[in-house]
Amino acid sequence: MKYLFVFFLTSLLLACASGPAGPLPGQMQNSLGMQFVRIDSGSFRMGSMLPAGEVFRLYGGDSAWYMNEHPVHRVTITKPFMMGVLEVTRGQFIRFVKATGYVTEAEKEHFAVGWIGKERKTDASLNWKNPGHKQTDEHPVVCVTWNDAMAFIEWLNDADTSLPAGYVYDLPTEAEWEYACRAGSDSAFYWGNNPADGRGHANVADSAGAAAHGWALFFPFHDGYAESAPAGMFKPNAFGLKDMSGNVYEWTKDAGGDELNFYKKTPAKDPLNMDGDSLRMLRGGSWHSNQRGIRCAKRKGYSPTMAGDNVGFRVMIRRED
Repeated sequence: MKYLFVFFLTSLLLACASGPAGPLPGQMQNSLGMQFVRIDSGSFRMGSMLPAGEVFRLYGGDSAWYMNEHPVHRVTITKPFMMGVLEVTRGQFIRFVKATGYVTEAEKEHFAVGWIGKERKTDASLNWKNPGHKQTDEHPVVCVTWNDAMAFIEWLNDADTSLPAGYVYDLPTEAEWEYACRAGSDSAFYWGNNPADGRGHANVADSAGAAAHGWALFFPFHDGYAESAPAGMFKPNAFGLKDMSGNVYEWTKDAGGDELNFYKKTPAKDPLNMDGDSLRMLRGGSWHSNQRGIRCAKRKGYSPTMAGDNVGFRVMIRRED
């Protein structure tokens, strides 16, 4: 009878430990020092408020590049989640590598894309340890693929013990990412519609980068960095998130969805596309993105094995169910 009681008590404790997810705190810091803020559920208009032709008129490029941002549609995020205040840093990634012995795809395949002087090209020597420009442990890790980001998250879910019960680390979906980036705004950029007002808000293709790399199109100010900046050096958006625009592109969870009129068939609630082709979606623009690439609605689809000197990721926390 005593053993039956012990078994019953143990089962009860395990059931309580794995029970329904409780409320998320307003903010938290995990055992790696990663900071998170709660993003409450809600609805927003996803996509570009400007027609593709107008984006082309204002910012150049090719109007076909912007067609996948349409139609604008209302999306509801039904569950609160927590978003990393900053992009994952080199220092945090180093802890993962030291703990697991992980070797990134760029290191194994000797394939990454970056700016070498005034030319952007593939270079076998580029990887997260050597992205082609100087970085410290406080900079966002770059030259990591979607697969590398998911490997980090798998390790984090096993290694970190500070998560609230019923929640897991993950990459944000495209919808969660844009909802968090906009932070209640409907404008082209989270700070408004004027690119020049982005001074102090984002590390972008500015006059410093143009001088270093020969860019023809850039923001009309000097943001202090020709390449990536240490994470968190710029103003936060209304949700308290930093570097959502600029610094480095961020991988999202979604697969595919880059085709024309994809938004016409996405669900209105908590959309996530994992049935498409091999593409994974990047968001946010980077230190060498001009005005068209920094917009909240901008989407880019790449292979999950692509590594670049301007591509990193941000971690979020979601309900496990």
